[in-house]
Amino acid sequence: MRRRLRSPRDIDAFGRLVAALRVHLEQRHPANDAERAIAESMRAHEVPVDAARRMLQTFDAMPRRARLTLLGDVADPGFVPAERTPERPERTAQPVTLTVSSTVLARLGRLIDTGAVATGDVREEMLDEQTDAPPVYTINYRGLWCEDETTWDWVSWADEIYVITSAVHVEGGANVVRTERHPVAEDDRWYEDVDSDEARLGPVAACWHGRADTVSLTAVVMEHDMGDPDAYREEIDALVKAALAVLAYFYPPAALAQLLSSTITDAVNWLLDTADDPIETQTVVHSSGMLEALSTSYRATYLGEGQRHTGLEYHFLTNHAGGGARYVLGFEVLRDPEHLPEGPFL
Repeated sequence: MRRRLRSPRDIDAFGRLVAALRVHLEQRHPANDAERAIAESMRAHEVPVDAARRMLQTFDAMPRRARLTLLGDVADPGFVPAERTPERPERTAQPVTLTVSSTVLARLGRLIDTGAVATGDVREEMLDEQTDAPPVYTINYRGLWCEDETTWDWVSWADEIYVITSAVHVEGGANVVRTERHPVAEDDRWYEDVDSDEARLGPVAACWHGRADTVSLTAVVMEHDMGDPDAYREEIDALVKAALAVLAYFYPPAALAQLLSSTITDAVNWLLDTADDPIETQTVVHSSGMLEALSTSYRATYLGEGQRHTGLEYHFLTNHAGGGARYVLGFEVLRDPEHLPEGPFL
């Protein structure tokens, strides 16, 4: 597919990301304290140099006129963002849409009513009776449903799809990133011959595991042509780590999740090569209260258009549209120690 370049949703954050990658690759020296701090954070996050180099090569190979028109000064290899102090953030988080079943909503309402959760905080009622510790949660990818296949693929009449997930939480004051490719099998790195109104279930595989007040999960749906899914997994992992290094310096934690979503979407459009086609990137954010509600509810089954049974079970969904395609991904949340779900409630 020919790349459809567009102006970044957040030109400030995207410009800082590109500049940080250039400093990381030592294409120029840090110009101020902010760039020095971000460079140190990127080293601490172990942002892969090879992945960063591939992304900047893709960016610099873009038509110069398009870069200048859509990006302005950011297109210049010597671009240095204006320095701001982290004490004066200029962004706040916007609401993130999450698709869950009515059972989960009912369970969350009861947890709030009983005081077990409030504004995402862990309350005493959620603690393990024996260890007095918060529960451990696991987010699993369960599969996908194709509402409509892509219209840009002239090579075949069906899609070849894979998914990359990247989860972020804070542990010990540091951001921890886990990035996975789905399906996880070594021999089958994408789903073959995906047509409209078809499901691909499993392999069920973990995207994230741990204890956290908040976890964000970014999911990218890709249509395979000639690229390497594992190379894209590495690049998206590098993008998330680099973006966190930039955003965490300038913005408060409450704004990071939404800003990460827009920055990764911009970066996928501008920095990944076009051997495979990104359909759409979505990010969801779960508080500990939402994780508790999800993990203590029964899974629902997604119904396609016309109430079509899909077999895709889920606690929450992400929706991805692009290139004429529409895909739905299903995820579940497990709890340790296990808690018997309540309901189902109609």
